[in-house]
Amino acid sequence: MGNESMVDKKLLDILVCPWCLGELDLAEQKLTCRECRTVYVIEDDIPNMLIPEARVFCPLCSKEMEKIGEYACCADCGKKFSMEQRIKGRMIDHAEPYGGKS
Repeated sequence: MGNESMVDKKLLDILVCPWCLGELDLAEQKLTCRECRTVYVIEDDIPNMLIPEARVFCPLCSKEMEKIGEYACCADCGKKFSMEQRIKGRMIDHAEPYGGKS
């Protein structure tokens, strides 16, 4: 099968991000939302669009963030972002301090 996804082109044309309804880009066996930057992994040629299993990356340091309720928190740069901030593209300007894991 290789690294190339066998996900049907018609399916990719209708799929949107379940969080913000943004368009998705396909690359390296994952779908990435253009709006909120959430990443959905493709496993066995099936896109996993379950929000609890989605991956979120920090716009400041590009490290994977921890999801806590409605927030995505970055232990590396110490910021947290609400889903609303991520969707509206205000992630960097309105980031709140995050104390890390307790």
